[in-house]
Amino acid sequence: MRLAKVISWVVVCFCGLILFLASIIQWVDWNRYRDAVAQQIGKAIDRPVSIDQGLSARLFPSVRLEVKGLAVGNPAGNYQEHFLAVENVRFELDMGALAQGQLRIREISLERPTLQLEVDPNGSPNWESDRGLTVPVLPLPVSRVSVVDGTLTFGSGAEADRWEIRADTLAYVLPRKGQNQKGRISGQLSYAGDAIEVSGVLGSLNGLVSDQLAPVNLTFMGNGVSGSVSGVVSNLQKAPNADLHLDVSTGRLERKLTDLLPSLPWRDDAIFSGTVNATGHLVGNPGRDLRLESVRLSTTAQPFNFTAQGDLDLVPANVRLNRSMGELRLQVKHQSLQNFTSLMSLDVPTDVRVSGQGILSGQPGNFRLDQIMLIGESPHLGIQLTGNVSQLGSADGPDLALNIDATSDKLTELLRQFKLEMHLNGSAQVTGALHGSDKGYRLSDLSASFEAADLTLDGTGQFDLLQKSLEGQFEFTARTGSVQSLAGSLGTQLPVDATASTNGVLTCANSSCGIELVNVRISSPQLEVSGRGQVDRLDEQPQLALNFEGHTEDIAVLAQAWGRQWPIPPHLEASVTGWLDLHGNEARLSGLVGQISGAGLSGRFTGSLINLMHVPRLTWDLNLDVAELGRLIEYYGGPGDYHESAQIQLQVRHSNNKALPLTVQGKLLTNSLTAQLAGELETFDVNSRFNAEFVLTAEGPHELRQITGFDLPSMGRLRATGQVLRETDSHESTRVSVNLQSEKLGQLSAEGVWGERWNNGSKLDVKFVVDQVSKLSALPSFSFQGETPLQAQATVTTNGEMLLVKELKVKAGRNDISGEISYLLNKNDGDRQKIKGRVTSKYLNLNDLFPEKEKKYLFGNERIPLNWARSTDVDLEYSADHLLRRKYEVTDVALKVHSLNGLVNFQLQGISAGGDLEVQLGLDTKVVPHPANYSYDWKHLNLDLLPPGLKGSFDVSGVLSTYGYLAGAGRTLHEIAQSGNGYLFTDLESIKFPRGREELLATTPLNIAGQILREVSPWAERKKFYDIKCGVIGMQITDGVGHSAAPPHHTIAIKAEEFELSAFGDLDLSEENLGLSVRSKPRRERISLDSLLDQSGLSLLYPPYYRIEGKLRRPIAVPDPDGRNLLERLKLEDSDILSSLKLGAALATGGTSAVVLSLLDQLDDEGGGCSGARQRSRLLWEQYQDQ
Repeated sequence: MRLAKVISWVVVCFCGLILFLASIIQWVDWNRYRDAVAQQIGKAIDRPVSIDQGLSARLFPSVRLEVKGLAVGNPAGNYQEHFLAVENVRFELDMGALAQGQLRIREISLERPTLQLEVDPNGSPNWESDRGLTVPVLPLPVSRVSVVDGTLTFGSGAEADRWEIRADTLAYVLPRKGQNQKGRISGQLSYAGDAIEVSGVLGSLNGLVSDQLAPVNLTFMGNGVSGSVSGVVSNLQKAPNADLHLDVSTGRLERKLTDLLPSLPWRDDAIFSGTVNATGHLVGNPGRDLRLESVRLSTTAQPFNFTAQGDLDLVPANVRLNRSMGELRLQVKHQSLQNFTSLMSLDVPTDVRVSGQGILSGQPGNFRLDQIMLIGESPHLGIQLTGNVSQLGSADGPDLALNIDATSDKLTELLRQFKLEMHLNGSAQVTGALHGSDKGYRLSDLSASFEAADLTLDGTGQFDLLQKSLEGQFEFTARTGSVQSLAGSLGTQLPVDATASTNGVLTCANSSCGIELVNVRISSPQLEVSGRGQVDRLDEQPQLALNFEGHTEDIAVLAQAWGRQWPIPPHLEASVTGWLDLHGNEARLSGLVGQISGAGLSGRFTGSLINLMHVPRLTWDLNLDVAELGRLIEYYGGPGDYHESAQIQLQVRHSNNKALPLTVQGKLLTNSLTAQLAGELETFDVNSRFNAEFVLTAEGPHELRQITGFDLPSMGRLRATGQVLRETDSHESTRVSVNLQSEKLGQLSAEGVWGERWNNGSKLDVKFVVDQVSKLSALPSFSFQGETPLQAQATVTTNGEMLLVKELKVKAGRNDISGEISYLLNKNDGDRQKIKGRVTSKYLNLNDLFPEKEKKYLFGNERIPLNWARSTDVDLEYSADHLLRRKYEVTDVALKVHSLNGLVNFQLQGISAGGDLEVQLGLDTKVVPHPANYSYDWKHLNLDLLPPGLKGSFDVSGVLSTYGYLAGAGRTLHEIAQSGNGYLFTDLESIKFPRGREELLATTPLNIAGQILREVSPWAERKKFYDIKCGVIGMQITDGVGHSAAPPHHTIAIKAEEFELSAFGDLDLSEENLGLSVRSKPRRERISLDSLLDQSGLSLLYPPYYRIEGKLRRPIAVPDPDGRNLLERLKLEDSDILSSLKLGAALATGGTSAVVLSLLDQLDDEGGGCSGARQRSRLLWEQYQDQ
């Protein structure tokens, strides 16, 4: 019992002692001992230690020790703050282990600890001391360490050289003593605002006695990042040495680069949005030689892809000093140069695919890229960049030092990238050096050359690309061999071509750029231009100011080259000086002063042209001296006979009339002629509205005759007035009116619509009035007579194809002409003109209008007007109910004039004196003299119906028919006849006409018969009338000579009531000379003494032989008493009479025998008289008709 009591008291005392000790531990004020505790801890770790907030111990509900405000200082050195600062540290015993007789710390809990690993400028880390690593060795084993809201920093004291990791929650479970379990760590870290889950194996803290942390096998995963760490950390007590393998993959490349290069001026993080995969070997001591070896890094960022290989030095910057963190060899494949250059705050208008390489070195805030080689390629551009970029990540960086070499063989596509539409097929090369940073770049040693088919440009210069301005100069020389082709490349069409060159300087100041054009030259066969000036404000609206001089040796050629057909003489030179100003859409030519000379002209002009791009405001003055007006007129197709000088004045001004803002005044002055023009214009465009009036005065027709070349009559004083008006932009509204008033000739007026061109859309009502037809004699090539007034009017229209003269009406007394005529307009060069017409008259007496001219020949010698046939085809028809000319009167007239390709045919049909009349004349005007065929056919002419002008007051009766055909050459009927071949034939039937000496039908073969009858038939004077039963006069024409053969082949025979005759001989048509031998004899029923005497030629009262001589229009009968002329002609004829008789003796004596005469009469009788002569003549006629 006693033992039990003792034991009980011992237990009670022990419990009491325990309770007493627990009460002491629970309620004792431990804060009185915190400084001592801190001092003892500091001695243990050789660091200053402080407990600022309190020290306490608790037994309930668990045994634990709490330290608040624990701070562990740095060893001696230049460090920033504490080594370790913890708001609350809790040590809790493992009560289960205590029950088993073991002391073990169940958990060490750290709340808001801050561990700052720092290396001072001398390279000494604050986690080491003279005795090695500053890691306390606890006397008791620990099962678990946890951290809440902790912070770990690593680096030097500089803010930019610190890395910071936050431990939101972190738990490290250590293996229990004596077991091989590995320590495990898990929790959540935060880096740069991103949460990262960490878990894995971290060895055992109790293994620190073996001076290593092994194994290390961690994995981590967070927002866009994942990876693993494996390996060993050895030599923990003295100098920890890492031997860890890293494998990291992240989808936040832009965040990682921002950490590495915090001051790089990224414009758009999206260009680096992608993933990065990195591996490396982390080795060394963190404070002295920590490095990441064998780094292999690749990105999948779009569009920026690169790979890197190399080593990195991870010790703090103050340990490395200026030593680089290492080198990474970068290789880049980039699909957008624009995104790449945006990293350096540079804008590039064009984009290419870039690949290249470089070496990255340096340290955070001051990286650099060396040995850069970037090659960019696109379908239209090749570019190469070499050099280096320094101060990457610096606030002043990056700093560029790059050489640029860009080439292109497709200028059109390249310029399109710069928003320039210029079709230049050629190549370009640009080289230069780019230096500077984001604050400003300098493009130096700039050299550019462009080689295109239409343009060559070379230049050098230098530019500073500052943050807010562009400064620099670029001197250039540009040349083109074809301004026309170059303008076409720029989208502008120029009708004239030229070479051009210019020297200039492109200057930029305060981002305002301009060009000083030192020397501009434009040269072509038509124009020479030189000048100098400048172009300002290229970055806004360009302003051009150019002082120029121009010269052309031929204004007409220059205008023609520009597609203008100006009516000015050739070889007219012009020089001009002035200013060209261009500002946006405003342009002006000012200060224009020019000289004109050449072609007999000289003068001066001044002016200006404002608002060229819109509605020009023109001021223009021209004063021109004409040395010889005829020379100027000759150029316009007129004669050059006007030898006087003249002055031309032209003035153009701007007015306040909005509809017609231009006023024009012009004047032409000579000694005796004045022309004035005054009007208003909308613009000088062809569709412009205008209103102009003109006045021309002349003292007489002499000047106009010299100017126009027309043989104008003596018209006295002339005055022409008129107006041209267009009220809309339609050519259909252009109206004209002209009035020509002459003192003596009359008045001509025209009024109507003038088409777009005179030959299309014009319609004019034309009127002409003259008080006496005789005044028209002043017109060239015409002679008129009579005092009858004449009025003419017509409507003239054009439709682009034809000129139509409609409603033509001419009236002069009883005479009238009406109809319409058309003229083909749309002919090409070389085409023939074509005229068609249908004209008619009810009554036309040409004798009233034209005076009768004396005719020398029966076949007229008046030239047939045929010049028009060389270039004009004609199809004209004229009809008249009644036509009179000379002494002839024709009704039912139908005249056709037809020509084609120079072949002209006239055909006249009608009725005259009851007979059918047909005349035809065909000529080939392509040959000179003109081959011609002339024929006439007047059938059954009733002499009783002849007009009084032909038969006078005599009673004439009978029927006459006459035919003729001549094939010759010439311009007149006489020329055709004198070279012609053909026949002439006249048939007389039952004709009676009075005896006497008056001429009858002087222009017909009946006149020849009348002359014969007067002379060869004196016995017929017993009667008042000649009574011709029949008659035939026929001749064959050969080479202009008509011939009738001797009996019995004779073609001339007349049979009258009292006698009959035959004739033979020649008619020379060159002068129309007759040479006929006539044998006449009385008609008797039986032979008598008178007839024998008559036949023997011995009758003195009735000589049987005559000669017909003289002209065809005036034949003369001459007696041939002894028949000598007849015998001579028989010799020439080689007559059958002479060949059948031996008349040598008779001829020798100079006489003829009755036998010869009797034989001649016999042959004449055998010839059949009229019927035989008619038959033989018709054989000639039919011979030519068959041809």
